[in-house]
Amino acid sequence: MYGLTAPSVAVDAAGNPKGNLKLFMRQIIQKTFTLNTGIQDEEQVIPALGDVAALALEITVIATGTLTTPNKLSSALNAIRVLDPSNQPIVDTITGTDLKYFDKYFSPKGTAPTETDVSTSSATDTLMLPLSIDRKHLPARIKISAAAYSALAASGATGGTLTVRVMAYYRDGHTNTTDRIKKKTLATIAAENSFAPFLSKGRILRGIIFTYTAAYFTDVKISRDGSDELKLNDNQLAAIERQRFISAKTSGVAYVEPSPFYVSDATEVVWTSSTADTVNMLLVEADIAK
Repeated sequence: MYGLTAPSVAVDAAGNPKGNLKLFMRQIIQKTFTLNTGIQDEEQVIPALGDVAALALEITVIATGTLTTPNKLSSALNAIRVLDPSNQPIVDTITGTDLKYFDKYFSPKGTAPTETDVSTSSATDTLMLPLSIDRKHLPARIKISAAAYSALAASGATGGTLTVRVMAYYRDGHTNTTDRIKKKTLATIAAENSFAPFLSKGRILRGIIFTYTAAYFTDVKISRDGSDELKLNDNQLAAIERQRFISAKTSGVAYVEPSPFYVSDATEVVWTSSTADTVNMLLVEADIAK
């Protein structure tokens, strides 16, 4: 893996990092929302204490009512957004469900995490977002939005609380790179669909998470400079995922990871559908701090 992958760090018998790499944590947000019928926001600053290596969101949900078909804990997060000092998105507006996919595909453990269901007793999960932010793009602002209590289950929720704790992990080294996450929702036709206009020219393409209707998906192709970088169908994506996680692929969700390269006018992403569909594309790109 490259870019968002958590660094491999040698540790001693006590679990402390060996060598020169040092990571330290600063708590950014500690907030308990009393869930109601609306959306509630909390915004804080990620200070410039060094290069950020990752963000972690610890969420605890206590629901009230008689829940029918509870959702996952991430459903209690309506949105997450991170902006740099120029008000440009480091993390575009993504949902708690989107965050769950990043936690899966970039898990430092190398295995797919199992997310907890909302329940009427206290339930807690930690969702990781390994994300390099160069100190030149700090201080940044992070905004967390709590969902309405109706998002906790198909029906039966009458209230509850959401406690969010956001931690930023800093490294003492200097990466000179800032990862950026961009989300696009695209309507496809029953043919080849070009997603190239939504890429950021001049940035490095790290990878793309797609969500889609599995029955309508044919294949996805990424090419650069006129030659194919990769072309994968659903069976091939499933085989890659089994190899990475030793687990079955989630239907309608895929992570596509080319060898990192700079996006140019010759870069192409082609999504082929057998039937018109709505596809969410979560782009993981990076720029070099200047």
